[in-house]
Amino acid sequence: MRVIEVLVLVIVIAIIVILTIPFCTPQEALISKPVPDFEFTDIRNNKVRLSNFRGRVVLIDFMATWCRPWERQIEILKGLGSKYKDKGVVFMSISVSDRDRDRLPKFSLEHGIEWIVGVCSEAGVKYGITAIPTLVIVDKDGKIVLSILEYSVLMI
Repeated sequence: MRVIEVLVLVIVIAIIVILTIPFCTPQEALISKPVPDFEFTDIRNNKVRLSNFRGRVVLIDFMATWCRPWERQIEILKGLGSKYKDKGVVFMSISVSDRDRDRLPKFSLEHGIEWIVGVCSEAGVKYGITAIPTLVIVDKDGKIVLSILEYSVLMI
């Protein structure tokens, strides 16, 4: 009887593990597909629509000001910005937290963030963002080519 109980327990645990390990992240499922469009108002009160940047590479940084790992990533973004901004790459940091709406202007100023910054929790949902910081790179054709969670592995 004890052997059967152990065997049943092992099978149940195996099923739970299999069901909780995703076969691919939501972002991976979007790779090579047309990106979901979104619109938001940035901290300078400009309307920003992703589709307006078709024909350019767009780096979308999904974040929140309260996320300490993202705060460390800012220097990486600054380095990438100085390296690729003159090559027409568009940089945008999108907070997925509505609580950041009032915080972002001051936060951006304090951290020397010079690229497009705004809040759009809808974009986080459309892109299946489940953890931050997440970096998504969109090619000139409007397709996701890369999605990286905590992108400190990027070399500048």
